[in-house]
Amino acid sequence: MNFFSTGPLEIIVIILVAFTVLGPTKLVTMSKQIGQLIREVRGTVTQFTRLIEEDTTENKTDVENRTDSEKEEHPS
Repeated sequence: MNFFSTGPLEIIVIILVAFTVLGPTKLVTMSKQIGQLIREVRGTVTQFTRLIEEDTTENKTDVENRTDSEKEEHPS
């Protein structure tokens, strides 16, 4: 497992330090909040990507339609 260039041993150390500093109750609460934040960020990124793809598809269609109409107006 290679998560942000940290190996499994580093992740275990981070979890142990967090457990020691925060305690079991706060650690669970913080983990839930971090999970929720990650879900929201993923959803936002997915939505943004979809909007960009839709916009570029519309622009591509507009450009193709313009070039087709120009070809009809000015045949070679």
